[in-house]
Amino acid sequence: MASQTDHGEIDARDWFTVTGSESGYIAPDPTDPNIFYVSGTYGTLARFDRRLMQSQNIAPWPVSAFGSEMPQRKYRDPWTPVLVFSPLPPHALYFGTQYVMKTLDGGLHWQTISPDLTGTINGEPANTGGALSVENARQRGYGVVYTIAPSPIDAAEIWAGSDTGLVHLTRDGGKNWADVTPKGLAPWSKITHIEASHFSAGEAYAAVDRHRLDDMRPYLYRTRDFGKSWESITEGVGGTAFLNAVREDPKHKGLLFAGTEFGVYVSFDDGDEWSSLQLNLPISSVRDLAIHDDDLVAATHGRAFWILDDIEPLRQIADKAAASETRLYRPRRAVRMTNDAFWGTPLPPEEPQAPNPARGAYLDYYLPERAAGEVVLEIVDARGEQVRRFSSRQKVEEPPKDLPVAPRWLEKPEGLSEEEGMHRFVWDLRFG
Repeated sequence: MASQTDHGEIDARDWFTVTGSESGYIAPDPTDPNIFYVSGTYGTLARFDRRLMQSQNIAPWPVSAFGSEMPQRKYRDPWTPVLVFSPLPPHALYFGTQYVMKTLDGGLHWQTISPDLTGTINGEPANTGGALSVENARQRGYGVVYTIAPSPIDAAEIWAGSDTGLVHLTRDGGKNWADVTPKGLAPWSKITHIEASHFSAGEAYAAVDRHRLDDMRPYLYRTRDFGKSWESITEGVGGTAFLNAVREDPKHKGLLFAGTEFGVYVSFDDGDEWSSLQLNLPISSVRDLAIHDDDLVAATHGRAFWILDDIEPLRQIADKAAASETRLYRPRRAVRMTNDAFWGTPLPPEEPQAPNPARGAYLDYYLPERAAGEVVLEIVDARGEQVRRFSSRQKVEEPPKDLPVAPRWLEKPEGLSEEEGMHRFVWDLRFG
């Protein structure tokens, strides 16, 4: 999916499929932007080449989605099998079954690098007799590895979490695994996501979902000693906003984002306290988050992607968490762009579409209270000479009423706000 286009909006023309999968992971190849690896329901796995628009089955074992009970399968997988690349060379690709599996040749050969990490005794499902229950389902082989987190700073450090409520860690690339589950975590507390720190070895965050056990409370843990001890870090998260994902900003230590059943939260102090980051995001189950350069991307259960453009102000807030004074945030680098083609007539409003991100320089400022007077923004060049001046008292010109086109064809004019809170003004980089 394109996040910006040259034809006025983002629409159905800007999507392409990467094999069929109702639920799964998409892992772009770190060394080739045209190659994608895609997991699917109950363990289907494919390598997709965008240049050829062809896919290759690379599942470690023939998969039958239906017709066999989970314990009878050679490799067990849920509706959403985890599939992730190591961020470090040689960029091993990891796949979760009841084991952690690894490939270094694009899925042609798979290696099992862990024992069964779901809680079965000796890795063998056992028929304990009687009806299936929460108490015996784990031993009878109904668990899977639900999340895998290779460390961004040590290729040998790999974390794994199961939907049966266990967390394991290897520090030697899979030769030895240790059970580092947070104390008191009951069976079938699904470890939905683990995030290994980008800054410190042995530091990680674990998101846990217990709603299948009728427990809607949020569970989020932090360790700084390779899982020897964990502490709960949910202060400020809504009482029924159970956790689906947690992500650390790779550019700023201590800045965290959490995806919950009811939206997105942010922490500026490594998880000690959380605040809602909902803004205009609809209340929806946020299943995953990603930080791409300076943007935060959220994937919702409503099958939508939302992007918060430029989180640089959040990084600066983290540097100075107490926003008690008027502040202009340092903008990121801006590049002036123009289209080389006529956009044409906009699509009808009933067509599925999303707006392009605004083009220009994003200028963010904070007012601790409503301005007592005029808010002025002056832009100067390298010599200190003024090139543009904007004022909150400038009259915003309304479009003529006799236009031959609909008003939605025109860009909305920018204006400076005098109201309390955070504000963003986009300068189009024009000098006049």
